[in-house]
Amino acid sequence: MIAISIREDTQGELVKIARQIQKEACDKTDFDTVIRFLIDSYLRKSDQKKQRSIRDRYREEEGKPRDNPHQS
Repeated sequence: MIAISIREDTQGELVKIARQIQKEACDKTDFDTVIRFLIDSYLRKSDQKKQRSIRDRYREEEGKPRDNPHQS
């Protein structure tokens, strides 16, 4: 186990996220779980962006318009 330094406001935000995870999981949550959740969320979002980028490049090569995620 290692120690990390974080600001008080960051700790407060982590506590809020921990509470939300606890509500959903009905189980105690520690900061390691919260940080792991945030990392996993970031990686999933990053992976989605990569997939969109690959799809857009393919569509450009095929002469098709790019997907617009902001369209309704």
